[in-house]
Amino acid sequence: MNNLLSIALSQYGVKEVKGVKDHPQIINYFTSMGFEKSKFKDETAWCSAFANWVAQEAGYERSKKLTARSWLGIGASTKTPQPGDVVVLWREDPNSWKGHVGF
Repeated sequence: MNNLLSIALSQYGVKEVKGVKDHPQIINYFTSMGFEKSKFKDETAWCSAFANWVAQEAGYERSKKLTARSWLGIGASTKTPQPGDVVVLWREDPNSWKGHVGF
């Protein structure tokens, strides 16, 4: 298994905490990118923060942005995705800034 996917899978089970508390690892995804801890909750959309954290841990290029579709500018498109490749999905409209990113 490639290193990037191993790191991503090491986070299996990390999820938002109900109520006013926040999962410390989700907050770490944001702070490892240089964002202030006080500005984020674990309910904040964190897919891009997670992808950036994984890429940073694995030594890969990152988008350094919190929008999922910022990942469209990283790497090269492929018609034959492999395990560990970054996948960017759109929401509402293919031209919208809204989306989701994962591996």
